[in-house]
Amino acid sequence: MAFLLLDAGNTRLKWRWLDDLHHPSHSTALPYAAHARARLFAHLGKLPRPDQGIYLASVLAEDFCNDFRAWCQQHAWPMPYTVSAADILALGLRSAYSEPQRLGIDRYLAMLGARHHYPDGALLVIDAGSALTLDYLDADNLHRGGLILPGVGLMRRALSSELAALPPTEGNTITPLACNTADGIHSGTLLGLAAAIEGLCAQISNTVPTPAHTLLTGGDASMLQPWLHGDYACVDDLVLEGLAVLAGEHRRG
Repeated sequence: MAFLLLDAGNTRLKWRWLDDLHHPSHSTALPYAAHARARLFAHLGKLPRPDQGIYLASVLAEDFCNDFRAWCQQHAWPMPYTVSAADILALGLRSAYSEPQRLGIDRYLAMLGARHHYPDGALLVIDAGSALTLDYLDADNLHRGGLILPGVGLMRRALSSELAALPPTEGNTITPLACNTADGIHSGTLLGLAAAIEGLCAQISNTVPTPAHTLLTGGDASMLQPWLHGDYACVDDLVLEGLAVLAGEHRRG
């Protein structure tokens, strides 16, 4: 008896099971591309049938959700509940965004998951995925705003695709004084993004009245954390944790 929690990000599908006692399993991730959607659904078909339901958070185009609903119908799976900003706002999290519904559902869920870790105080949530986002949630659960940057992988792909002299080669060494092009890209993107995180966190801290617990999540979190100075708590899959919180609240309601 379990729910299936699905996080459809830009480059990976991540999932986690939630049992009747709201105990989450470890998460699993599968990279995908648009042309591999059939293979992705075939992989999901190897999982046990989620008899209690499916919660889906997606930042992909609506055609992905439509295709997944059709696949669920064909395979006698429950119709997925697609989470929206309204679901998060109904739980008491508020947004200062001019159009709250335009804030990515992954950012809302990461803040909800972070609040589960730290029930009190302000939070600064850094999600290091395909894009890197920083979001400040104050002690009264008001999302005061945030920032969006390209992630490490996106930076590297941009360099190799836009500059012919910089081919997509993988470096081996992290150093501020690289002696070859591959290490220069490898080090520059990672150390540059780490420096950007530290600088932006400092600017945010100078802008808001209350110091925040800082949480780092996302696929590149463990790669970035060693190069960050200060207290950055690394928490796996805050988006899925937020989904688990939402599913639990729905069950209790």
